[in-house]
Amino acid sequence: MTVVAPLVHHEQPARWVQDLEAVPLPRQRTDGEVQVRSGVLYGSFSCPWSYLASQRTDRIPAAVLRPAWRMIDPDVAPGTRLAAPGPQRDALGAERAAADLEAVRELLLPGEHLPARPPALVPHTGPAVVGYAEAVGAGVGDRVRRLLFDAYWLHGADIGLPDVLRRILQAPLRAGSSSSTPVREYGYAVTLTGGPITTDAHLRVRAWHAGWRATSADALPALTVDTTTTSGPAALTALTARLGPHPAATPP
Repeated sequence: MTVVAPLVHHEQPARWVQDLEAVPLPRQRTDGEVQVRSGVLYGSFSCPWSYLASQRTDRIPAAVLRPAWRMIDPDVAPGTRLAAPGPQRDALGAERAAADLEAVRELLLPGEHLPARPPALVPHTGPAVVGYAEAVGAGVGDRVRRLLFDAYWLHGADIGLPDVLRRILQAPLRAGSSSSTPVREYGYAVTLTGGPITTDAHLRVRAWHAGWRATSADALPALTVDTTTTSGPAALTALTARLGPHPAATPP
């Protein structure tokens, strides 16, 4: 059993964490339910295109197979420890992020949402990927994926900080079925340095990163079905095809 020391909390508003817990949850799927024909979808928590793809995935009808999500940190190799506050965007970075967000906004369908402006900081998403990997092993991956996307994009939370991750993920991890005592009993999502609690999560993160690199995709999200990969806006178009009849896209 891995022994994890108590985390030191940064002061964080409790209200938005409670708001996230009150959001209706998507249909659950465990990591063992991956079928080849459903595909694999690679994304990043700091990518607005991935955020929209996450929402669209959760809207796919129950009768249609959903792709299995594999979160990655495209800028950092697995095993790199960056459990530090994310940097604030400078003026140029904020301008580019706003332009990217507006490009994504053009693809919104009714019922989907994006923030009015991008968050002020850019988190080191490696720890969030690790927390999601632990959640997949606990059978609550879909729930945690949605919580982490909303925490960052709607509330500006720094999801690269271990104590912030614990506050967000403690409840869903304790409700899961992890074989690890620290995860199941105490809801630990990551270690103090942002690393995995379990060996399974460590191997999962490395496999996801290797799988994404193997696609040679030049953008996120990247959807792979059989041997075909589509990425960026094309991946969103492929997800839209799985929705079935839906209202035409309208401005939010």
